Amino acid sequence: MYQLCKGVAFVHGRGVLHRDLKPHNLLMDRKTMALKIADLGLSRAITVPLKKYTHEILTLWYRAPEVLLGARHYSTPVDMWSVGCIFAELVTNNPLFPGDSELQQLLHIFKLLGTPNEQVWPGVGKLPDWHEYPQWKPTKLSTRPWSRPRRLRPAWENARVRAGETDLCEDGPGAPILQRCEQGTVLKRREKKKRGICCEPS
Repeated sequence: MYQLCKGVAFVHGRGVLHRDLKPHNLLMDRKTMALKIADLGLSRAITVPLKKYTHEILTLWYRAPEVLLGARHYSTPVDMWSVGCIFAELVTNNPLFPGDSELQQLLHIFKLLGTPNEQVWPGVGKLPDWHEYPQWKPTKLSTRPWSRPRRLRPAWENARVRAGETDLCEDGPGAPILQRCEQGTVLKRREKKKRGICCEPS
């Protein structure tokens, strides 16, 4: 995920929207564990002022709600939404919002994150495809039975990520996830030094 975020930041820093981030477009070298972002066929240049873009982009499961609601002006947040969906899928081994249609996709999003309104999302009611939707309140991802990871993947273990379900599935208190994980590693090393145990090399 760190490499993905760095890669997306690089693409955005060059004034490009990817617009089709999904697991199938991420290539991983098994030997070097280097990640590469592929398939820039739907990418577009970011301009100021923003151009009108088509809303028929992105694989449905990773499509941002503003795009699903017909927005023609959008920017880098649509890629970051896809990054979040990929993160959740890596942790749970299941797609976060596996909709079969644009309407069902929106309903999946609203059921988990709550139905938006003008208070939490100013201007949402003016989007072309906005309708009256059932009113749901936000729920925690960790309450979903499929969202509980059975075991962290070896790649996470090799990176010395020692985070619990709460850290991975929702925003916990304190520092960001990676910072908390690094702090946990430092504390473990200090404990080993106190006990006279040789620490593994970093």
